[in-house]
Amino acid sequence: MRILNLPDGMLVFALVVSMIISVLSAVILPAGAVAAPATASSNIDLQHSDSASGGLGGPPYTETIVVHTVGESTFRFGGDTGRRLIVQEATTNRTVAIRPVNSSVAWNIEQVYINAARIHQDMGFDSTPNMSILVKSQPYSVDIGVIANGDLEMFEDTTFSAYRVKLVDSSGKTLATTDAKIHGVQYNFSEDIDSSINSIEYNKSAIAIPKDGRIPPGWTAELVQVTAHNEKYTTKASHSPRSEYFIFNISNSEFERDTYFDVNIYTSSRKSAGNLAVSLYLLKITEDNIVDGPVGSPTESTIPNRYDLDGDGQITITDIQKIIIILNSGKHLDGKPVTVNDVLNMIILYNL
Repeated sequence: MRILNLPDGMLVFALVVSMIISVLSAVILPAGAVAAPATASSNIDLQHSDSASGGLGGPPYTETIVVHTVGESTFRFGGDTGRRLIVQEATTNRTVAIRPVNSSVAWNIEQVYINAARIHQDMGFDSTPNMSILVKSQPYSVDIGVIANGDLEMFEDTTFSAYRVKLVDSSGKTLATTDAKIHGVQYNFSEDIDSSINSIEYNKSAIAIPKDGRIPPGWTAELVQVTAHNEKYTTKASHSPRSEYFIFNISNSEFERDTYFDVNIYTSSRKSAGNLAVSLYLLKITEDNIVDGPVGSPTESTIPNRYDLDGDGQITITDIQKIIIILNSGKHLDGKPVTVNDVLNMIILYNL
């Protein structure tokens, strides 16, 4: 490379000319060249709602997947956008693609409500497939007809699964995605839908609600009732992975047999709308639900009736506290004296 010995003034001039040429070469295209379109960065950010999502009347019960944009943003859907919403089962990666039936209308959407029973006609929803959307600057959600394609059977294979929702463009490129969140789909008390509500068991001291699907030990179920006096009554279920029932002890409580109640199932011990897997609502005790003796799968129970002091079909902390009191008082239980071995046996049964 040759180095030219230029006077200082000419050197500065040469440098300036060089810089101008460099800038021009970056912005001026050769004849016949076509500028590539600017790629707009996606500002769409989706997440699952932390508010209660609700569902369809049951049984069976399906919790609605609610997804919203973050902040004041919206996303355009429908019309000529070619966009689809993808519901993906996180564990299997199976997907269902959703697009609007009406392609002549586009919406600026803040929130979508996707209920598996509403987009999958085989689940018995008496309508054409649809979902709800909340449009920017409108106070209420509206229903729109949709076409759902893909692995719809994923909603039938298991009661509880984690789902994520993606927004994709016409080429299949992901524009936004949520994390995975567990939702209950088609939670039912028995194979016979007509008799599901009668699978509840009630003996004045406890209520047994049948489980549907595998319920991990860390999950929580809570019974909620607004009494006739407009007072809120809640109680947490005893929950053993071995049992096919959630058992709610309602002895000495304000529970009203003739008043509707709900059962909310959470994916952790922290009860919040963000952890809600499914809500079983508008339940009611009828004459068909009343049983004599313990509630909740007595044929599988290995607990002696002598130890089930509150009649809920399992050993609880309350049972152990009561038998310790009986032991210390010297009183008898079922005509027999209570011994330390009785207390130890109950502790062993409690930990099974």
